Amino acid sequence: MGFNEIEVLPDDNGAPLVSQIPGYGYTDLKVSISHESEYAIAMALLVI
Repeated sequence: MGFNEIEVLPDDNGAPLVSQIPGYGYTDLKVSISHESEYAIAMALLVI
């Protein structure tokens, strides 16, 4: 799976929400995204 096959959109509260990924069995996927000027970081937690 390539990164271009994963879609991250804001939920109703503005938090990042990852679309369902077909072919992967998991309970939840949490994403945190942050940036400041020229630097950005993201972290994902996959709950199986």
